[in-house]
Amino acid sequence: MSDSAPLTWFTENPTPILIGGGLILAALGVLFLKHGRVWILLSMASVALVMGLAVLVDHLVVTEREQVANVIYDAAAAGERNDFDACLACISPTAGEVKAEAERWIGRAKFDSVSISAMEVTLDRTASPMTATAEFRVFATGQITDRDAPYPFQYLSHLEVKLQKQANRWLVVNYQHN
Repeated sequence: MSDSAPLTWFTENPTPILIGGGLILAALGVLFLKHGRVWILLSMASVALVMGLAVLVDHLVVTEREQVANVIYDAAAAGERNDFDACLACISPTAGEVKAEAERWIGRAKFDSVSISAMEVTLDRTASPMTATAEFRVFATGQITDRDAPYPFQYLSHLEVKLQKQANRWLVVNYQHN
């Protein structure tokens, strides 16, 4: 899959800039304590400004990869609220099997918690429409009703979810357990 896009490292994760800026600030701070020059304070202010701008850009710019991750996190949050209509809204109308599987669980499961971890998103920008794969671990707890009796359950799995950009939205088109 193709996953290249200019400057997404900067807009998705300002951590390298913050670490580098912190090291530069520390070095400039030592220089200022030793020499006490105004230009060192101005340099420190400039570095702090660049670090602040990096955080602002990260907050304001939502990349395709972050949009895909947000679909997964939003679906997990909707599941935790037991808002199954919101979960179904994350599934493409063309994904009949996925929607049928989700609807099969709607009347039977009541979630207490749903957590997502270790997510990695890969984009295929060459596909038309653009596609993405989100791989992550999911852990859910709750109750499942079987033969009119509720039973507690815990679910832990590694999922690979395929998404497709449709009408300017990322929607789930397929998934598999690994």
